[in-house]
Amino acid sequence: MKKNYVLLTFLCCLTVIFSYSQDNIANPNVIIKATDFKIIPPLSQQVHKSPQMVTKEVNNNRWLNYPTNFDAYPKGEDVLRQREAGYIRAFDPLVNIDGATVGVHSGSNPPDPTGAVGPNHYIHAYNSGFVIYDKSGTVLLNHASLAMIWPGETTGDPIVLYDRYADRFIITQFDASPNALLFAISQGPDPVNDGWFTYSFGTGGFPDYPHYSIWHDAYYATVNKNTGPGFDQVYAFERDKLLIGDPAAQIVGFEIPNVIENSVMSSMAMNSVGPLLPDASLPAYVVYLQDDGWAGGVDRLKIWEVDMDWVTTANSTISAPIEIPTTPYDSFVAPFGTGEVPQPGTGQRIDGITGLMSFPINYYNFGGTNSATLNFNTDVNGDNTVLGIRWFELQETAGVWSIAQEGTFAPDDGLYRFMGSMSMDANGNIALAYSVANETTFPSLRYTGRWANSPANQMVLQEKTIVAGGGSMTGLNRFGDYSHMTLDPSDNTTFWFSSEYVNTTNQWRTRISSFSLVPVDPDDVGVTVITQPNDATLSATESITVEVFNFGTDSQSNIPVWYQIDGGAMIMETYPGPLASVTSDTYTFTTTADLSNEGQEYSITASTNLAGDSDSANDAVTKQVEHLAANDLGVTSINTPLSGIGLGATESIEVTVENFGGVAQSNFDVSYSINGSPVTEQVAGPLNSGATTDYTFTATGDFSAIGLYSMSAGTSLGGDSDNSNDSVSSNVYHAGCLPEPNDCSFDDGVILFELGTISDAAPCTGNGYVDRTNINTDLDRNAGSNPHVGNLQVGFNGDEAIMWIDFNDDGDFDDPGEEVYAPTVVPVAGADTAFNINLPVDANLGTHVMRVKGWDPAFGGDNTPCGAVQYGRVQDYTVTITDSALNIDDFALKGAEFEIYDRGDNNFEVVLKPTGFTDQLVITMHNVLGENLVKNRVYYENGQYRYMLKLNGLASGVYLVRLGTNQFGRVKRIIVK
Repeated sequence: MKKNYVLLTFLCCLTVIFSYSQDNIANPNVIIKATDFKIIPPLSQQVHKSPQMVTKEVNNNRWLNYPTNFDAYPKGEDVLRQREAGYIRAFDPLVNIDGATVGVHSGSNPPDPTGAVGPNHYIHAYNSGFVIYDKSGTVLLNHASLAMIWPGETTGDPIVLYDRYADRFIITQFDASPNALLFAISQGPDPVNDGWFTYSFGTGGFPDYPHYSIWHDAYYATVNKNTGPGFDQVYAFERDKLLIGDPAAQIVGFEIPNVIENSVMSSMAMNSVGPLLPDASLPAYVVYLQDDGWAGGVDRLKIWEVDMDWVTTANSTISAPIEIPTTPYDSFVAPFGTGEVPQPGTGQRIDGITGLMSFPINYYNFGGTNSATLNFNTDVNGDNTVLGIRWFELQETAGVWSIAQEGTFAPDDGLYRFMGSMSMDANGNIALAYSVANETTFPSLRYTGRWANSPANQMVLQEKTIVAGGGSMTGLNRFGDYSHMTLDPSDNTTFWFSSEYVNTTNQWRTRISSFSLVPVDPDDVGVTVITQPNDATLSATESITVEVFNFGTDSQSNIPVWYQIDGGAMIMETYPGPLASVTSDTYTFTTTADLSNEGQEYSITASTNLAGDSDSANDAVTKQVEHLAANDLGVTSINTPLSGIGLGATESIEVTVENFGGVAQSNFDVSYSINGSPVTEQVAGPLNSGATTDYTFTATGDFSAIGLYSMSAGTSLGGDSDNSNDSVSSNVYHAGCLPEPNDCSFDDGVILFELGTISDAAPCTGNGYVDRTNINTDLDRNAGSNPHVGNLQVGFNGDEAIMWIDFNDDGDFDDPGEEVYAPTVVPVAGADTAFNINLPVDANLGTHVMRVKGWDPAFGGDNTPCGAVQYGRVQDYTVTITDSALNIDDFALKGAEFEIYDRGDNNFEVVLKPTGFTDQLVITMHNVLGENLVKNRVYYENGQYRYMLKLNGLASGVYLVRLGTNQFGRVKRIIVK
C-alpha cells in the first residue's frame, strides 16, 4: 500500500491539471445502459440461500495520502470541541437487536452494515448477506445471501434504501468482475412477498465504496473509481424507469470537477428523508469536505450541483463546486487501513476511517428553509491521538446554502468517537449515533442528540449506550467501513441505526437499534442540572439554582421542586412555569443554603415532585460542591522550552498557573529552576478562581550545553492552603542530534514500548519524533544473568527496532556500549515482542536518555540514532541507572556530615557530605501527620549532595526532612514560620 503513496502524488497532480474553473460546468462523461436486467420472483418463493462465508478483500484503489500542508489549521485543539457530554437524560432504545455475526452469517471483514426502514419492514444488509425484519425486530426473512437477488453475485459493499415517495425498497452492491454497480428495487412495498427488478450497470473501472441517495429526479451514487485523473464519480440512475422495471433504464456519470481528496476518496450526494421530495426546481447536491492540510486555502465544504435532463441526457451538467468556509478542523488522523483507534488488551488498532464524510448526508424538506445533516471524524487535540466527530446542520433556502450550526462532539473522557451517522426529524431534532473505543473500552455503540431549541452547536443528551462491546479485534484493523442512520416514514421522528461492534475477541457483530427524541408520556419533568453553586469560597447564604426540563408532551405549570444538602431536610418550593414540551428553564430557590465550612465537600440533590410523573428516574440530580480555601495556587505545566536540537543560552520559559482557590489572586510569586538553580518573578494578575494563565518569565534559561536538564516550576503564595499542587517537574533534552523527519502515517515504528515502569503507546507526530523524556524507569546495572526484559509492538509487518542509552550524556548515542538492543526485524504488526537489555557493568549511574527507533527497512533508512528513514518513528525516554551492589548502608550515612541551613524567607538548603559513596539519594519531606510533601532525586556533585527547599507559603509548623536511600537515611526537622 505504501508504494501507492508515490502513485497518488502523481495522480493528485493530474487532478489539478484537469480541474475546472469556478465558473465552468461539465457534461456527463459517460451514459450507461443496463448490461443485465432480471425480474426476480418473491424471496418467499425462492429456495433460501445462506450468506457465503468468504473473506472480503481489501480494495486496492482506496488510495492512501497524508496532509501536504503542515502549516494547516487548527493549530492545537479543535476550537469547537464539546468537552462535556450532554446532561439531559436520553430516551431508551425502542428496538435493539443483533444483526449479523462473523462466522455465522458472514466471514467477511469488515461487514459494511447498512439498513433502511419502511412502514412495516426493516432490511439490514452486510457483506455479503441481508435479513428482513418487521418493525418489532421479528425476522421475516432469515439471513440470506445477496445471491438470492443477484444469482452468483456477492461481492459486497451493500447499501439499502427505502424510497418512501414510491413505497419501494432498494438494495445495491458492487461487482468486481466485470466492474459494475448492481441495483435492485422491489416491485412493491413488501420486500419479502413482492418480486424485485435487478440491474447491472458496467462502469469500466472498479466502482469502489459506493454510496446511494434518493432525490426528486434520480437515485444518485458516488463512487471512488480508479480510472484516471477523475477518481470521484457521481452517477444518476433513471428513477422513473427503474420503478417500473424498464430494461432500458440508464445511468449518467459525471467526473466530479475540482475535487481534492484524501484517504478514502468518496464524495456523497444528499439523500431526501422527509415526507416531501426536494423541490423539483432544485438540482441534486454532491458534497465533500476540503481540509486545508491537503491543498492549502481554508477548511471548507464543497457542494456541486447536478442538473439532469432525462430527455436529452447529454445536456445534463455538473457545476464547479460552491465552497463554504467552516471553523478549522483536522479531518485526517491516519490513512485508510492503518488503524488509529486503540482497544483493550492489544496493540492492534482499528480503522476509524478518517479523511471523508460519514454516510449518509440526510436532507429534510420543510417546505421553505430546509436542512441537511452531515458529519466526519476529526483529530480533536491536534496530536493525532483522539478522534471526535465534527457535525453540521446545513440550511438551504431557494438553492442557497449556509451553515446553521456546527460542533465537534468529543467529551474529555479519553474515548475515541468515530464512524458516526446522523439525521434530523420532523421537529428539527438531530440524532447522532457512532462507535466508541479506547484502551479500556471495547468497540461499542452509543448515541446522543439535541432538540431544535437546544443551545446551538451542542449535543445536549446524555450518551446512551446501544450495546457495550465485549472484546477487541486482534490481527486486523479493518472496521466498519460505514454505519447507516435512516428515518422512520411512519412517524418522521424515529431513527433507525445500523453499525458494527465487537462481541468477543475477534468476533464482530452488527447491531440494529431504533430510538426517538420525541416524548411519549404527557407528564414527565425533572431537574437536569444544578447550575449554582460551584466550587468556590462559599458563604452561609448560597443561592441554589437549577434547570428544570419538561420531558413530556404536555406543558406544565406550578411544578413542585426541592433540594437538600448532605441528605438533610428537603427545602420544598414551587416552580411557576409554564414550561413547554422539551424545553428547560432555570429556577432559583428563595431559601439559601449554608455552605460556609472551609474544605468541606457538600452533596446537593435537587428534584421535581410532579403528581402523576411517568418517569421518576429523571426527576433528580446530585452535585458535589467544595468550599474552597481562599488561597491555593500552583503551576500545572511547563510549556517551553521543548526538547530538541540547537537549544540556546536564552530560551524562553513559559508555565501555566492555575488558581485552585476561591478568590482571585494578584501579585504572586512564580519560580522555575534548572538543575536546582531557582529564578523567581511576580505575576501581576488578577487570576480568577478556577482560571489559568500562561506566564512567560522575563529571565531566560541557558540550555546551550548538550544534555538532559531537570526543570521544576512552582508558585509561592502566602497562606497557600495546599502545597501539594504548587509545583511540577519536567525534563528538557538538548539532543546532539534528532532523526530526520519521518512519515509514521502508516503506523510504522514502535507503537507500544514497555520496560520496567514504562508502558507507553507513543502517538504518531508530524515528523515522527516523540519526546517522552518525562517518562522514566530505574535500571539496575548489577542485574547479572537476569537482563532487563521489556516488550514492544510495531505498527507494520516487517518493521525493524533498535535502542540506545546515552550513558555519557553527549547527545549522539554513538559511543561504544550505548547500543543496548541490536537491530531486530519484527515480522507481525501488533504482536507482543519481548526484548532483553543488558547494561554494561560500568554504565554511568544516574539519569540518561534512552532512544527507541523503529522503521520499515524496505523503504530506506538506516540503523543509526540520527539517520533518516522514510517510514518510522523515534521515541526518547529517560532511564536511571542504579547499582544494587553498592548498598549505601546505615553506617556510611551516619558517618556523613548532614546539615540543613535556614537561608531566610522559609528557604532551606539541605547539604550532605558523604564518606566513600557517590550514589543517587532521595530527599523527602513530611508534615507531622506523615503526609509526603516533597520527593525528588538528589545527585552527588562537587563532593556533596545539595538540595534547596523553597517553602515560602507553606503552612507554619514542624516538618521532617529525610535524605538517603529507600532503606537507610538521615532525618532532621525544620520549622516553617
